Amino acid sequence: MTVLLYALMIFVWGFSWIAIKWQHGDVAMEVSIFYRFAIAATLMFIFGQFFNKLQKVDARHHLYFALQGICLFSFNFIVIVYM
Repeated sequence: MTVLLYALMIFVWGFSWIAIKWQHGDVAMEVSIFYRFAIAATLMFIFGQFFNKLQKVDARHHLYFALQGICLFSFNFIVIVYM
């Protein structure tokens, strides 16, 4: 099962760059990327609630989660777009 989930993640992640290219239009690229991640985060939260996979986390850890999100899922997209 782990190998199947890993392969699915690689497949989906590989196509995310194509989706970013296709979504380029009237709206700024950063806004389009924000929409994609907001939709993905909402869906992940819903599935986490549904399958009871969410964990309790201290409030101080949320700062580290936000920093990681900025570094991994925001900053690199903005750098790629403007290079």
